[in-house]
Amino acid sequence: TLPIKSINCILKSFIITKKNTIKDIFNYTFNIVIIIEKNIKKAKRFKINYL
Repeated sequence: TLPIKSINCILKSFIITKKNTIKDIFNYTFNIVIIIEKNIKKAKRFKINYL
């Protein structure tokens, strides 16, 4: 849940500062989710190959 809390914090700051559009916020969040997904896949590969 730590990545989710991090995303929520970032989204709140974007919304509070009002310097970004909804599209910017969506794109940023989508990119974070892609990075998290890649990290999970990498960790699974490491676990399979080295444990």
